[in-house]
Amino acid sequence: MRKVSFALDQLSDSDVDWLAEMGHKESVPAGVSMIHEKKPSDSVYIVLSGILSISVSIRGKQEVTRLGHGEIIGEMSFLKARSSSTSVKALDDSVVFAIPKRKLASKLEEDMSFAAHFYYVLAITLANRLRNTVVRLSSDRHMESDETPEHKDKPEARIPDTLYAADFRIDHILKRLMDVEPAVLQASEDG
Repeated sequence: MRKVSFALDQLSDSDVDWLAEMGHKESVPAGVSMIHEKKPSDSVYIVLSGILSISVSIRGKQEVTRLGHGEIIGEMSFLKARSSSTSVKALDDSVVFAIPKRKLASKLEEDMSFAAHFYYVLAITLANRLRNTVVRLSSDRHMESDETPEHKDKPEARIPDTLYAADFRIDHILKRLMDVEPAVLQASEDG
């Protein structure tokens, strides 16, 4: 959660206001797939509550990770302008905040300040996911500990006091997005 907090804390108040105005909250019942691999998704999502399972068919639809509160989903297919490379399914009743990709793309073209903040958030998010994947796949024990010297240059290590403010701010951002009126996804079976 601290890494997510640090990422979303980079958004300005006006950035969050725009997201709240343009996006909408969606309830995702347990067991419902909200993103299907190799199919387009029309939104980028921020997880407000619940746990989502991320899987890929190349691994036999095996779960590769789980994402929760404050995580961003759908950013890779947005950046690549392609269909999703993963499937996303709610493990329990979840709530996500959906930002329509076409509105987001327009905003990024029109507002350089917003674009700088948003792309920085995505860069931090993707860098942290890559690091977590490397740690998970590594059999080298020294990479599993945040106590090793190579981790002292992480943004979290350099600015620990700022992280407490970021944790407070992320709660504020997510609460702001939670206040938006919800839409309910139709229950569907995995196909």
